[in-house]
Amino acid sequence: MRIKAAVITTIIAAMQCAATPVSSQPQQSEPERVRPSEPGAKTLSDPASMRLAAESVIRNRLVDPESAIFEWPYGFMKGRWPTILKSRFYDGEITCGLVNAKNRLGGYTGKVFFVVVFNNGSLTYSDIGTGKGRGRDFVGDSCLKSAPELPAN
Repeated sequence: MRIKAAVITTIIAAMQCAATPVSSQPQQSEPERVRPSEPGAKTLSDPASMRLAAESVIRNRLVDPESAIFEWPYGFMKGRWPTILKSRFYDGEITCGLVNAKNRLGGYTGKVFFVVVFNNGSLTYSDIGTGKGRGRDFVGDSCLKSAPELPAN
């Protein structure tokens, strides 16, 4: 009898943990803005070398790295960047940029947002958006939402 009770309790607990609302629309989390960690904080002294390091890391994730064309519309600022599931946050010098590169068919895909986070001079996080449009591109949506807070380049 005790075994049955333990099994039933375990099943009920598992069902409660797995219970999620059912919807015909996929649940999209609201992209967060970059959160400044210190008002008026100074950025690192060498943004040019941070851009070169970021471009190198982003290029390594592309199908045709040599075709990459980067745009840096924003400068760096101290802040906090959430991952897509908001299970982890990265603090440091943050900026968003745009990259356009060729796909496997040899055509340019169009500009896609990317984000980079530097902490103590080293790149701690980078991600490239999907380019699928608003509501379906976490990086792109977050960069657009954070743009007013990021300094102009």
